[in-house]
Amino acid sequence: MAKKFDVWILALILSGVVTLALCLTTVWLNIEQVNMGYALKELQVSVNKKKAHTARLQLERDNLLSPYRLKKEAAKLGMQAAQVGQLRRMPDEPTKN
Repeated sequence: MAKKFDVWILALILSGVVTLALCLTTVWLNIEQVNMGYALKELQVSVNKKKAHTARLQLERDNLLSPYRLKKEAAKLGMQAAQVGQLRRMPDEPTKN
């Protein structure tokens, strides 16, 4: 009878250890899931900041390259549109001599 009792105690201890290991694994997985969520949130914030920065840069580029602004800047520098006969067309490929 004592031997049967020892087997039950051993089985009970073993099942307790397995249960504890499974519970700790579940807790660890939940902690990892929360950490992954925080990392994902940080990445989303970073992507949104970069998208906003890209949009601002594109707006600034469009502003700098607008014909109205270029004409105004050219006038400040004393530049004007070329008159008829002032432009010469160059061939696409250089001529071979």
